Amino acid sequence: MVVPGVLAGDEVELPADLDAPHSWSYTRDVARTLLAVGGRDDTWGRAWHVPSTSELPVRELAARLAATAGAPAPLLRRMTPERLAALAAEDAVVAEFPEMAYLDDRELRLDASETERLLGVSATALEVVLRELIPLPARSDM
Repeated sequence: MVVPGVLAGDEVELPADLDAPHSWSYTRDVARTLLAVGGRDDTWGRAWHVPSTSELPVRELAARLAATAGAPAPLLRRMTPERLAALAAEDAVVAEFPEMAYLDDRELRLDASETERLLGVSATALEVVLRELIPLPARSDM
């Protein structure tokens, strides 16, 4: 919801507190965690948290992405509950958002220290993740 708009310099509207710290997991780290858990018999029957690439608020992550890409400063706006309800009425996927909105209304941090310690999985550095989010033609490091 954020990356394409930030990279294009467009305003991005999110149904979330833009300044609340939040644990963010990189897709590749999720996959590495799943492989680590699935490859052992002693990991079954409990939850494993994926190590977080960042615990920054959306506003700060968007600013870092824009800076990494050489894009203009991001224009972020919090979506109103009424706007979210209207979008949810039009789209089956978005219809699930209001029920889960409490997760984005406040600080949400996960402790993955056991995943790191017992399974040897660690988070990818934020700088790497941000560079990988930028489409190849826009990357200055290539």
